Parts: sequence; structure tokens; C-alpha cells
Amino acid sequence: MKKAPHAKKAGTTASSALDAVSGKFPVLYLLLVLFITALVFSGVSRLKWTNWDDDDYIYENRLVQEGDFAKIFSQPSANTYTPLVVSMFAMEWKLVKDKPLLYH
Repeated sequence: MKKAPHAKKAGTTASSALDAVSGKFPVLYLLLVLFITALVFSGVSRLKWTNWDDDDYIYENRLVQEGDFAKIFSQPSANTYTPLVVSMFAMEWKLVKDKPLLYH
């Protein structure tokens, strides 16, 4: 059975119109989400250390301050074995020492 030459596929017009517009909207949504996130968390830059566990995990942790990755991956830190977290803290410590901004 032959199709009529003027017959269109269902949804072709709507999908091509959506394809033409969809390239712009995800970028705008992404920028809006990033802006709102930056606005909401902008106050973090003024915060200091917490009294929960920052001392154990960062500024009183000798493994973080020494930055010896062999020790970080072979010894527990703050009663836990989290070498990737401690490694990240050690790298941050090398950059900013005891300034809490980067850790937040």
C-alpha cells in the first residue's frame, strides 16, 4: 500500500520546532540555577571552623598537615579510614593552610 505523497510523519513539525528552541533553554536554566546557588551560598565565605569535627579532620590532624600520602593511605585518621577525603584535605591544606574558606 502506497502512502500519499503529501502525508507527513506524525509529530514532525512539533519535534523540529522543539529541537530549534531546546538548544537555548538548557543554557539559560543552567545559568539561572548557578546564579541562584551562588546567591544562596555566598555567605559561606565569611564562616569560620565548626566545633563539630573540623578539628579532628583538618586543622589538628597531623596527617593533613604533613601531607604524606603513604601515611594517609595506610593509617586511620580521626578514628576512620577515609584516605580520599584526608588526601583532599591535605591538598587543600597545602594551598591555604588553616583558612576555612576553601574547605567550605
